[in-house]
Amino acid sequence: MSLEIIQAEAAALYEIRHRNLRVGQPVGTERMPGIDEHPDTIHLLLMQNGEGIGCATFMPEPSQDSKWRLRGMAIDEAHRRQGHGERLIDYFLNMESGGVWCNARTSALKFYQHCGFVAEGDEFDIYPIGPHFIMRKK
Repeated sequence: MSLEIIQAEAAALYEIRHRNLRVGQPVGTERMPGIDEHPDTIHLLLMQNGEGIGCATFMPEPSQDSKWRLRGMAIDEAHRRQGHGERLIDYFLNMESGGVWCNARTSALKFYQHCGFVAEGDEFDIYPIGPHFIMRKK
């Protein structure tokens, strides 16, 4: 099993985002206009044996003491609970400093806590996705 994390263009992440984050929603809802093509946005693609199995997008959006916002974090279901998501986050934090924040789905709260994120504030809803928490990792 050969794992590799590479920086990629946003289009390389769309299929992974859609099949993991936008199930049942129209194709195109996985795109983040204004973010995906921003020159400072960093897209990471997790490859296994040459096939994309996970992704994460980091954009400069300062909030409190965090410089970067994590969006579009997705790992294919067959590859979850193997440390791949944490690998993507750690890879990014080894590249860039300034801390990361995200709107984490409540269903992924334990994953983000395992990765060292701390929840802030009350749960809130992002329609049509569902309940979320703001989380930070320094």
